[in-house]
Amino acid sequence: MTTAAEMGKTVCTICNEERITYFCKGCSKEYCFSDLTKHRVILREQFDILAHDFNRFREKLINEKEDSKQRVLIQEVDRWEEVSIEKIKKTAQECRRILLEHTDTNIMKTEKKLNRLMNDLEPLRQKDDLYETDLENLEKKLQSMKQELDAPQNISIQQDSGSFIKNISVSSNTQVTVRWASNGVTIASGHGSGHALNQLYLPLGLHINDDDTIFIADFANDRIVKWKAGDNIGEVIIGSHGRGKQMNQLDRPFDVIFDNETDSLIISDGDNRRVMRWLLRNDTMYGEIILDNIDCYGLAIDDPRYIYVSDIEKNEVRRYRMGDINSQLISSSIEIILSTYLIVTIIVYVIKWATDANEGIIVAGGRGYGNDLGQLSYPRGVIVDSLGTVYVADEENHRVMRWYKGAIQGDVLFGGNGKGQEANQLHWPHGLSFDRHQYFYVVDYGNDRVQRYSIEANMENVNLPFLSIK
Repeated sequence: MTTAAEMGKTVCTICNEERITYFCKGCSKEYCFSDLTKHRVILREQFDILAHDFNRFREKLINEKEDSKQRVLIQEVDRWEEVSIEKIKKTAQECRRILLEHTDTNIMKTEKKLNRLMNDLEPLRQKDDLYETDLENLEKKLQSMKQELDAPQNISIQQDSGSFIKNISVSSNTQVTVRWASNGVTIASGHGSGHALNQLYLPLGLHINDDDTIFIADFANDRIVKWKAGDNIGEVIIGSHGRGKQMNQLDRPFDVIFDNETDSLIISDGDNRRVMRWLLRNDTMYGEIILDNIDCYGLAIDDPRYIYVSDIEKNEVRRYRMGDINSQLISSSIEIILSTYLIVTIIVYVIKWATDANEGIIVAGGRGYGNDLGQLSYPRGVIVDSLGTVYVADEENHRVMRWYKGAIQGDVLFGGNGKGQEANQLHWPHGLSFDRHQYFYVVDYGNDRVQRYSIEANMENVNLPFLSIK
């Protein structure tokens, strides 16, 4: 008796009977002719359904172009623009009206004075005896009227430094994972501790301007140093007269920030217990004490130009308005930086603090003293990008960490290879900053240098959501 195998028969996958079958390469199964035909019909129907789904998704994309959430948000931006412009126009119109009314009133007053003087002048001209005193008197009055007309003293334009138009920005929840080169490049000092122009001595805070100028609080040298990108030496701009309390001296400055509106540096002059402002406009240098009798450490400034100062004696952050003598308690703190929230560090964790809140929220650390990825040990410098990612100088762990928004642990960006002075090591990192070219800067306090880190080459075209530090 001839078997099914000898006749070239196998078991069909569908009907499970021994028949002459055909191999389907797509699913690697055997089908009899009847079931293979049905199998092909089913596949054709499935392909047709998939094609239909593709077409429906294409239609959805076309509809999204015409009426998407993004377009709704753009309309919201347009409305904000219209309301803001209308507010500006109304304010400008009112100011013009007041100016014109004042100008017309001033002209009318001056015209009346002129008419009276001309009435006085004519009889004097007709006299036979002319007197120098009459002439001088009338000349003085005429000159006075000219000055009043050209420069009225009782009106001026006042600009409020507070917020006039409510600011808006675009925020995205997209997490951008950026890989940084592990080795840093020394861009300031790197020649050991000292007071020469190519040296720093225990630097702490730094600020980077849009023109790539770096201002460094050179703590143990009692000075503020300006360092241009690519230069081998810095320039002492404040504190070149040794340690002291005079206006041209500093005593262990902790931090430095820049006020763009007045082109001035704000300095935390630590051991002098004062906050100073130094005007740098038009190549002039002028210093003044704006806050006194405070154990100041970290500094920050917001858009309305409130200055935030951490008081290390009282472990608190206070807010000052330029020109005020009173302050407002914001939070308890060691170091501060501003983003949407006030960000502060407290020995083993970092918190964010809304300025009108009663308590803060831990955003990094908070798992006790240590060096695992969920812990910090004396965090110092801290900055935040627009996505809420927190970057922390983890001082006693000799590393800089990144904590994504909502994360329970961070990852090590730089350092973390033990205390040392190699390119992949740090020693008590403090101040942190980004620049407009997306470089990352770290003040390497224990190595008396400033390190700069770049994005890995394969990520150079990534558009990072970094904020300028204020």
